[in-house]
Amino acid sequence: MTKVGLSLFNRKGLDKRDEIAMIADAGFDSTFLMFTGDDPIADLCRECRGRGLEVETVHLPWGSANELWACSDRTEAVMDDYRRRINVAADCGIPVAVMHVTIGNTAPDPTPRGVENFLEVCGFAENAGVKIAFENLEPLPHLGYLMPHVPSYHGFCWDVGHNSCYSPETPMFALYGDRLLCLHLHDNLGVTRPGEPDYRDDRHYLPFGGVIDWNWFADRFFALGKNVTLMIEADPTADPACAGMSDAEAVREAYSRACRLRDGVSAARAQTESGTLR
Repeated sequence: MTKVGLSLFNRKGLDKRDEIAMIADAGFDSTFLMFTGDDPIADLCRECRGRGLEVETVHLPWGSANELWACSDRTEAVMDDYRRRINVAADCGIPVAVMHVTIGNTAPDPTPRGVENFLEVCGFAENAGVKIAFENLEPLPHLGYLMPHVPSYHGFCWDVGHNSCYSPETPMFALYGDRLLCLHLHDNLGVTRPGEPDYRDDRHYLPFGGVIDWNWFADRFFALGKNVTLMIEADPTADPACAGMSDAEAVREAYSRACRLRDGVSAARAQTESGTLR
């Protein structure tokens, strides 16, 4: 059966051990950890695994991604930081690290030198036994420029919410689905100002709380034939649909949404086997 997961939501004032306990108690199979600061990843991994949760990925810092294209006097320090974090992931037995290619609506132009920097990080990660999953973001050309050069060991993180609110016209599943390593699933209201992608549209609602057609997603995900966790990336305790709920109730609601996603994938499988289409 397809696994379902929920990221740690890192709400200020809430102990991560309590988050982990709620995610496990709700019934989720796995989680992923943000590794953008001095997070105690090894301790969090032990806590997760002690609760029966798989730690599927870590998310590397995104704020410095443009530096790999800028090729400035800061670039090597940024790459050293990525290397350090990849080593931590390897030491903790985390198989995949998610990485942004850019940050923001503007970035330095993509160049062969920038590609070399990303490939150097990829080579280091492969030697450490960690796969890099490059995530889709704003509609900049950098991901398309980089991916043809990325070795087959590494791959793609399809962020379905980003696809909706930044680049709904781009079929990310078709472009990079054959390289899918992980999913980030969350909902939003799409592009609220056409032609002006805005980070404020990236709401990270629970699935079925916005405009995304999750039957559409289920059909395309099933067609990819990838054994990848249905990973929700959202804070259910802050979701409008969970207003008035306790933290544990909100996490259970997230699990209910994840099960609806899984049911949709199962329905896509059944319709394919019966020769019907929806």
